Amino acid sequence: MTLYAHLGNLVPAIAGEKRNVAAGEVLGHVARTGVTYGTHVFFAVLENGQAVDPLSVLPPLPRC
Repeated sequence: MTLYAHLGNLVPAIAGEKRNVAAGEVLGHVARTGVTYGTHVFFAVLENGQAVDPLSVLPPLPRC
């Protein structure tokens, strides 16, 4: 499961739901939330409710 936080807003159709999403699907929009130095989003990968290193479960990004 992935977790996204610190978004300025969520797309209403997916807010709070646990469902599969397609690559490229808009989940929300980044914003400057809390005490920060700029816009950002918090992203985590969870396995059995525990955070794991995203690089251990996601495919590698293509090199430029």
